[in-house]
Amino acid sequence: MPRPIEDYAVLGDLHTAALVGRDGSVDWLCLPRFDSPACFAALLDDEEAGHWRIAPAGGGPATRRRYRDDTLILESEWDTPDGTVRVVDCMPPRERTTDVVRVVEGLSGRVPMRMELRLRFDYGHIVPLGPPTRPGPRRGRRPGRGLAAHRRPATRRGPVHRRRVHRRRG
Repeated sequence: MPRPIEDYAVLGDLHTAALVGRDGSVDWLCLPRFDSPACFAALLDDEEAGHWRIAPAGGGPATRRRYRDDTLILESEWDTPDGTVRVVDCMPPRERTTDVVRVVEGLSGRVPMRMELRLRFDYGHIVPLGPPTRPGPRRGRRPGRGLAAHRRPATRRGPVHRRRVHRRRG
């Protein structure tokens, strides 16, 4: 279910921007520039279109949110029965690559946290499968080079079928 745009806070690095929901989820991010296809697009579709959530395991919206002084450093705090936790989000100005920095700070008690990363390319149409593997000399399998991916069904509903893509050398 789409949420109102006013429930989002903005992070930026002068080249692109991210939108962070009250539940600790980055629901919009285009990389490497504003006009690039989104890799997190839950703002437009559902969570299957990509998001990055860091929040208490119990869920729910942040109790408090604010920007530090005159910056785009966002602080979101949750008061839970187990304690209080803060997530600090920012995108430092860059020279070459984009960084989304997310720091979890325990303020009191012990708060179980949950992190969920659903990276989706091209507005949720391309699903990365993870690094392919190739046989290693002595220790079984080791990571290969690059990411394999496939396009999601045009309807973008229902389960996503994943498959490994292996490249043959030779």
